[in-house]
Amino acid sequence: MIQIFDNVFSEQEISDIETKFYTIPWFLSSADNHASVTADVREKYSDSNTIEGIQLTNFFFINDKPNSPYYKDSAEILEKFCLRENVPIQKLIRIKANLQLPEPREESNYNTPHVDNYSPHKVAIYYVNDSDGSTFFFDKQFKVIKKVESKRGRIVLFSGDIYHSGQPPSKDKRIIINFNFI
Repeated sequence: MIQIFDNVFSEQEISDIETKFYTIPWFLSSADNHASVTADVREKYSDSNTIEGIQLTNFFFINDKPNSPYYKDSAEILEKFCLRENVPIQKLIRIKANLQLPEPREESNYNTPHVDNYSPHKVAIYYVNDSDGSTFFFDKQFKVIKKVESKRGRIVLFSGDIYHSGQPPSKDKRIIINFNFI
């Protein structure tokens, strides 16, 4: 189940979200300290198209509690989405924003495929801005099954057991908000 939603938010809501999340504090993260992409995951799931780089992050909700003054702003995005699209939500697991800066790459390159959490859950990715860095989805043999373009205001919803990966942008920054929930 990989679903794409393009018309959940009004243009004003999309603009307000973009303005807010362009100005938040960002913290250095790399594949070496990203909890879901450990060295053993990189070794097991990387292939000739895998590239890793530095990304900036902000964890808004983690370990069953808010972790940022931007928690309410980020949680509101998920709440509105779930209400408007009739997506049930019982428990929040994590809310995290990623900022990737442009890197030289080939069109077929992507970061290490991973799952965010090994327990059953759903993932929603909100795309804060338009970018040429896409999201890739993989089957159980780690072959690409879908590529979703980063489109401002878009949400992609999928089962948490589907391996996925971001693609570094080549031209402009890529900002997404990643929601893990049950």
